[in-house]
Amino acid sequence: MFILVNKPKGITSHGVVAKVRKIISMDESSSHRLRRIKVGHAGTLDPNATGLLIIGIGRESTKKLEEQDTGKIITNITKFGKTVKDFKKAVDEYKKS
Repeated sequence: MFILVNKPKGITSHGVVAKVRKIISMDESSSHRLRRIKVGHAGTLDPNATGLLIIGIGRESTKKLEEQDTGKIITNITKFGKTVKDFKKAVDEYKKS
């Protein structure tokens, strides 16, 4: 099974997985942990980034996440001698120039 989580700023992808695992592992009637359920994510988002995080729940789902080849392309804009705290703002500034 897969679920989509809109990851907020300030939490790691691993933190989202830990929260999902905790929620689905609890017995609603007693608040005791039932068993450890395998939970994983497809791709890491920076803690300061927001966005859609694909979460796999169960052994087969997490195995599929590990096996997939995303063909990911990462782009980078570099301006030497300048430090930025927010990548999105830096991209906007670059596009304006």
